Amino acid sequence: MVTPTLKRISPEESEKLICLAEEIWLPAFAPYFDRKQLIALFKGMYHPDLIKAQLADPARTYHFIFCNTENEKPDGYCAVVKEKTSMRIDKVYVRKALRGQGTGTAVIRQLLSCAAASGMKEASLRVNRQNTAAVRLYLRLGFTIACEEDFPAPDGYVYKDYVMVKRLEHRESP
Repeated sequence: MVTPTLKRISPEESEKLICLAEEIWLPAFAPYFDRKQLIALFKGMYHPDLIKAQLADPARTYHFIFCNTENEKPDGYCAVVKEKTSMRIDKVYVRKALRGQGTGTAVIRQLLSCAAASGMKEASLRVNRQNTAAVRLYLRLGFTIACEEDFPAPDGYVYKDYVMVKRLEHRESP
């Protein structure tokens, strides 16, 4: 397994991010939503103005994921939101061909390691309750289910998620 490389996404790359999300996010979530709902959710989450604002937000960081540094086309993307003593993993999505090969696990471990090294005490995330593969992955990585929550989504839809948390341990360098 190659260690993925993360490259911070700039506001000027918002269109590239949205195109990649269309390639990855839509097929990944098609099993959980009907087509109308899927499109409404995508348009809400990946509206160009929203993405540009998020990319300019100093508390939020988006990265392209590269598994092959010679490849100019990203293999996925991720986003985190840093709060005072915690980090929320907002997105981790990789191409279908890379799922089940440890890419997502490696990315999440990198994000957790960076958060712990910067003194964060906790990591959290939301995951669709029907996405059992992702739930299993997060449990394997030490997250626990804190609660079930329904969050408002575009066009009156509702995200039915688990909120998962993990305590982080700061390790001093030898």
